[in-house]
Amino acid sequence: MLVFYVYRQKYGRSNCRMFVLCLSLIGLIACAIAVPFECITLLREYKFERSWACKASVILNTWPTLTAGVLLLCIAVDRYRKVCRPFCWQISRKESIIMCVCSIVIGLAFSWISPVIYGIQRSQHRK
Repeated sequence: MLVFYVYRQKYGRSNCRMFVLCLSLIGLIACAIAVPFECITLLREYKFERSWACKASVILNTWPTLTAGVLLLCIAVDRYRKVCRPFCWQISRKESIIMCVCSIVIGLAFSWISPVIYGIQRSQHRK
């Protein structure tokens, strides 16, 4: 939250600022929503009755992770272009916004399968 505030208020408009703001928002979502869901899932692992809550927990844990990974890849490409190709075209602010939105969509596209794979499974225990 502090990173979001500082970059929002103190830094000028740039592509680096957009990447950091987007990454901080994804991290904030992961900490505020995904971590409490995961704690509930771990505390009620063997008594979990709500299938939808289990599936929501899975997608809320995989989506921010995948999105942050794609965003870090975008930041790496931006850093590479600025350091190794300083006289070639650079990523503009508008392109960085598009890359942030695309990373969110890519994260959702790859995490939608998680609720299909994971869920509540019943099994008989032998004595």
